[in-house]
Amino acid sequence: MSRKKTIAFLTIYPFNEDYARKYGFRYLRERGYRVVVLNLFHLFYGHLQKQRSHYDLLPPVCGVEQVPIKTKRALWEALNGLDGWEIVYMVLNPPFFLLRILRRARVDYIVARHAVGPIYQPEKSVTWWWEKLRDLLLSPQRILSFLKRLIAQLPPALLGYSPPRFVTALSPAGVKKRKNTQVICCHSFDYDRAQQNLDLERPGYLPSEDYLVLLANHPWGVHDAILLNLTRWISKEEYAEIINRFLDVVEEGTGKSVLIAAYPKATDDENIYCGRPFVYDTEQLVKYSSGVIGHHTGAFNFAVIHNKPVCLISLRKLMADKVFTYQNLAHSEALGASLSYIDTEEECRALVQKGLFSHHPQCYETYRRRFLVSPYADGKQVWEAIADALDGEWLRLHG
Repeated sequence: MSRKKTIAFLTIYPFNEDYARKYGFRYLRERGYRVVVLNLFHLFYGHLQKQRSHYDLLPPVCGVEQVPIKTKRALWEALNGLDGWEIVYMVLNPPFFLLRILRRARVDYIVARHAVGPIYQPEKSVTWWWEKLRDLLLSPQRILSFLKRLIAQLPPALLGYSPPRFVTALSPAGVKKRKNTQVICCHSFDYDRAQQNLDLERPGYLPSEDYLVLLANHPWGVHDAILLNLTRWISKEEYAEIINRFLDVVEEGTGKSVLIAAYPKATDDENIYCGRPFVYDTEQLVKYSSGVIGHHTGAFNFAVIHNKPVCLISLRKLMADKVFTYQNLAHSEALGASLSYIDTEEECRALVQKGLFSHHPQCYETYRRRFLVSPYADGKQVWEAIADALDGEWLRLHG
């Protein structure tokens, strides 16, 4: 039996250098692992190829080939072609058929549960139940999702797949106990990134004077919204007009420039910010800023890590968008920050005059404990903890 070790990342998105860093490619190779990326976009969403044509661009990243997988057979062959002892890391929510293929190929897998943010729990009134029932009955896709969630509660053996060999989490509490599943306790990826960057000098591209950061997360129907066929509540043009008017008022009222923190999946055509810097380095942008603005984004994690005041903004036009609204409400509750609407210039000016930002240290400390920092990580970074657990498994199997 080969004594090589391989970790395969299963994803539906093209990886870039930021993802390669997040998922520890260099570190894993230093630890003796061969790293493979299997891109399953065509297998899951081939019908959206024309809308997501740039997803076909899969250049090597950090020296690792990205292999497009278009059929179940191709996935089976790719898994069987992995060298030596292999394990899969899920960078997606795996459907049952994928888990069954892994079982047939006798490949174990890792599921990540250490990067879960706050979740809004609406009051379950009669109106709420009625709306849930109505939405369910009006959408075959929601009915299917509901049935899948029910079926998922059944034992894995009945559904023809094996449970994960490893689950990453901040704490063992809340992870369903299974005989052959081991919990790897580690910090969140965002806290890990901040720790990795502790010794970096201040980037030269940052202004010397105080500045603010807007955490970009675009609500006009991009990326996940397209793949999940979510309703589009606002156009790109409408959003661009509203957000830039708001940023103009903020810069005028505070005397500070606003830099835009682009998320890793953002493409050049999403830069709608009228010449403002559009920078792919969120952690460093937030670290040296004097305040963080945003809506429905997990990147508020960095504001908590670096103890920065926050401004949560919202749009009345998007109140019916539950993905947008619920994530905003979740962060509002977790950070103790009120939501401010910016639909009109008058509302923007009133917000600046009142004061944009809020900062509640007790809420931040609770947020850190619940969503960012593991008390069980033993000083290890994420991929150090994972590699240690994988090496232990490899030694158990190979002596």
